[in-house]
Amino acid sequence: MTDQEQNQSHPWLGGSIEFARALTFMGQDRDTGSPKEVSLPDRIVVTHGRKKVTLDGAMCKAIHDAYEVDVDFREWCEVCK
Repeated sequence: MTDQEQNQSHPWLGGSIEFARALTFMGQDRDTGSPKEVSLPDRIVVTHGRKKVTLDGAMCKAIHDAYEVDVDFREWCEVCK
């Protein structure tokens, strides 16, 4: 894997924000145990402490837009720091 293909990760306030590229891998079906192809799209993976959340582009944009235009949301984010 070249440097351009590796996921970028940025440390942020006790966690990290990772730009995770799309990938496909062989997993296992939970019910049958048989091999199953799993495809993940480009996404953002946010880790804080032991919690990890995956966000797609639409979710990231919604958070950005809400922070920009919604005073209540912005104030709530400031309380959560």
